[in-house]
Formats: sequence, structure tokens, C-alpha cells
Amino acid sequence: MLEGGASFVSEMRAAEDAYRRQSRELTLEEWMRQPLRSTVLDNLARLTSALQ
Repeated sequence: MLEGGASFVSEMRAAEDAYRRQSRELTLEEWMRQPLRSTVLDNLARLTSALQ
């Protein structure tokens, strides 16, 4: 792997680790309580993600 590539991978792993430290697991109960609006927007974002 090129030196720049190894550096990039290392930076991405560090960012991922930081996101994991700041996050928490969402329970099914919490997911089921979210408003319909959020569910619709999440699904719309998922459908259009390939276009972005």
C-alpha cells in the first residue's frame, strides 16, 4: 500500500473509533417510538443515497 494510502486508512479508522466512543446502542423500543416523520425521512434518505 502506498504511504499516503496507509495514512488515509489510519485517519479513517481514528474517525470511526471517535464516532463509536460518542455513540450508544439504540434499542428496539427507542426505534419503535420515533415519530413516523423520522421513519419516512430515514427511508427517503436511504432510497436517494445512491443519487447523492
